[in-house]
Amino acid sequence: MRRVRHQPRSGVLTRPRWPRPSTGLAGATPRDGALACLAAGGSVLLVAAVASLFHGAGAGPAETVPAIAASAILLFVLPGSPMSQPWPVLGGYALAAVIGLLVGREVGHGAGADGLAVAAAVAAMWLTGTLHPPAVGIALSGAIGGPFDDHDRWLFALTPVMLNVVTLLVLAWAFHRLSRRPYPHRAPPTALEPSARDRAELHALLRELHEVLDVSEDDLGLLLRALEERERERDVTRGPSGVTR
Repeated sequence: MRRVRHQPRSGVLTRPRWPRPSTGLAGATPRDGALACLAAGGSVLLVAAVASLFHGAGAGPAETVPAIAASAILLFVLPGSPMSQPWPVLGGYALAAVIGLLVGREVGHGAGADGLAVAAAVAAMWLTGTLHPPAVGIALSGAIGGPFDDHDRWLFALTPVMLNVVTLLVLAWAFHRLSRRPYPHRAPPTALEPSARDRAELHALLRELHEVLDVSEDDLGLLLRALEERERERDVTRGPSGVTR
């Protein structure tokens, strides 16, 4: 998280002129990183193997693997991200595949078609709450055409694309279940759930920072409330004199 500085006179939050380099993902340990690396690599290997069983080693399935590899990073390294949940993954890939194929058929191929496919896919995912960045690569593949011109274009959206996506989701679910991490991610049940006022203040603060964070509002609100609660407990423990009891 980047540090912000509060100016009491104007009430405006400002950033340091030069942000400090990131030290890593919040809450992640070296063990988490090592396991995520192994899981991401192994999952891509298994997805490619499953795809080859259904399609052979053709160019069509191979074109989907780079996007799946990018998705594996999100699902295994950032399983709590809103973009890593099953609905955005499934919906994002389905929309991107269909949009890419439509643009390739109706507009043709070229730089203009590529840009249109990417823009339309991002807009559709944004509006439907299925934002999953790696899926944009599938929209681009559909618009470019290439090996998919020799096959039934609409089957491309079902297989290999959705076959690979479902395989990856099953592997992610199994991995996180074995590692005792909840997936799909759910905010833990707690009495510290933010109130409507807290949510409104959080919205106002994010607008003031002009920032979009890769964390759900529920998780962010719970984290802030938990920090406030711990600070109150410290104040009670210290007592009026500031000395720990």
